[in-house]
Amino acid sequence: MMAGAVAANAAGPAAAKIGVVDMQAVATQSEPAQAAKKQMESKYGKERAALEKQGEALKKKVVFLKRLKMCLHNYTTEVKRRTTKCHTQTAN
Repeated sequence: MMAGAVAANAAGPAAAKIGVVDMQAVATQSEPAQAAKKQMESKYGKERAALEKQGEALKKKVVFLKRLKMCLHNYTTEVKRRTTKCHTQTAN
């Protein structure tokens, strides 16, 4: 038995083959992955579209509220300035 192992090593190492698999490509481009993607899109596509629409509406509300906040800040600053001005005039 030992003689056989020595003879195999004497002939040289066996050619090793290394395979590389792109797991991302397998996970996205294989037939089962494509079928799962279609199933998910058909099952949740309408919900996703509704959520995206809702997200856009919320973004618009954020912009509106930021503008409103700035307007209210400017208004309250002006009211305080006028109130302070009135109080200093009546004090004299």
